[in-house]
Amino acid sequence: MLRKLFGEQFLIAFTAVLTSTLVGTACFAAPAGPMATGHKGSTPGPGPTEKVDDLLFEEVNTASQPQATATKVHHGLAMEGNLRYLYGQGHFEGSRLARTAGGKYAMVPFKELMIMQALRTRLYANYIFDENWKIITGVEDNRVLNDQSQTSTIHIFRAFAEGTYPHAKYRVGRFGYKVEDGNTLDTTVDGIRVGFGPGESRVSVFWGRLGSEANRREGVIIDAYKEWKKWYASASYFNFRNQAYDNSAWNKQEVFSESLNYRFTSDISTGIEFLQASGSDKNVEVGYDRGFVCALRYKNYDYKKPGSYRVQLRYYREPASAVITHTMNAWPGYFRHMGFEGVGVCLEYVVFKGGLLTVEGYDLCNYRDQQYLADFHQKVLGATLTVGF
Repeated sequence: MLRKLFGEQFLIAFTAVLTSTLVGTACFAAPAGPMATGHKGSTPGPGPTEKVDDLLFEEVNTASQPQATATKVHHGLAMEGNLRYLYGQGHFEGSRLARTAGGKYAMVPFKELMIMQALRTRLYANYIFDENWKIITGVEDNRVLNDQSQTSTIHIFRAFAEGTYPHAKYRVGRFGYKVEDGNTLDTTVDGIRVGFGPGESRVSVFWGRLGSEANRREGVIIDAYKEWKKWYASASYFNFRNQAYDNSAWNKQEVFSESLNYRFTSDISTGIEFLQASGSDKNVEVGYDRGFVCALRYKNYDYKKPGSYRVQLRYYREPASAVITHTMNAWPGYFRHMGFEGVGVCLEYVVFKGGLLTVEGYDLCNYRDQQYLADFHQKVLGATLTVGF
């Protein structure tokens, strides 16, 4: 089945990365909004889940070996939080089937403007037992200032335990999950994730769910990561189903991704991620499709170092079924089943200690037309200021 869905060359690549990773872990013996959301117009709404945006260190690190650090581990209760303001503007246009003044149906062009202003507050209360075991909890309040109907009031968005025993890292509960650059998945999940291997060669397996109510989906994720010299690669497999509601948005998705990256220097890296996917949206089959994302990255930032920054440039050509919850602050769901292609650029700059300014811009269009829909295009520009406390 996998051979039919993904193609032999992708299965070979996935097997190579996975096998190399397992060998590197010595057979597991080594410890290891959206910006445009909820629009009530005629264009399709966004997906059922929210992107994570910024992960905790615990959520990024899946290595089951504690990393060496000169920082002393403070046991007991720890409190922290952050405040984020977002402003975004999106211009959307395309053609859709509509009834004309003469009573006939024809493809009619349309244009729409979306503006979002949001204020998000997060507060964490964590209990650290030792360098291996901890409990992370967090509450979030997300207010859309220009549309209160989209406001998500105080709710628990993090509640998980994490620990290493004896040679694997376990994460159980509600936590953030971002795979590679987030081109397929970057969201909050409920479930269990088990990681094996040190930081440079690791495998993790997840079983659980994402979304809520009618859009809740259960599934599995398997991802592997391997470094060698200036190269690093990853391979991931996603399979999610909505068992209770076949007519929900994306009630079935199966995605495979494989990326290969190269570091020219400590400041410059590039990479390409290949995507293959199929699925079902509201019980309508969306056939197998392929795509890719190219990335160029420059520098990196440190919250503690004002003036540090990171610049990322990407070219996207993604199938609709490959997007579970995208990390971009644009609206992939706007393109329905047509897939999208285009460019995105992101600048992250530390204005002051603990204060990060992010500016993102996207210019995207569909790469195939759909029945009664054509020539979709979106231009999005947004900025966020995140302040930690």
